[in-house]
Amino acid sequence: MISEHELTNDFQILHFLFGGAGSILNLILLLLAIFLTPKAIRLYSTLIINFAITDGIACLLDIFIEIRVLPYPNEDSMAHIMNGFCKYFGLTTCAVG
Repeated sequence: MISEHELTNDFQILHFLFGGAGSILNLILLLLAIFLTPKAIRLYSTLIINFAITDGIACLLDIFIEIRVLPYPNEDSMAHIMNGFCKYFGLTTCAVG
C-alpha cells in the first residue's frame, strides 16, 4: 500500500518534471521563433512567440504552485491542495499564483 507521503512525493516529481520540460521546450521555441524565423512566416511567428511566452509562464507557475484538486466524497465540492514553493510565501501567494 502506498502511503500519503510517497504519493505526494510522486506528484511533486511529476509536476517538476513536466513543468521543467515544458519551460525548457517553450524557451527553445521562443528562441527559435525570434532568431530563426524565415521572412515568409514572420507575421505568424508573433503568434508562436505569444504562445511560447504564455505556456512557459504556465509551466513555471505549475512548478511554483503544484496544485492538486481532490473531490470530497458524497459532496459537490472540491479541495485544492497546493504543495509547491508558494507554501513558503503564504497562502495568499498560492491563491494569487
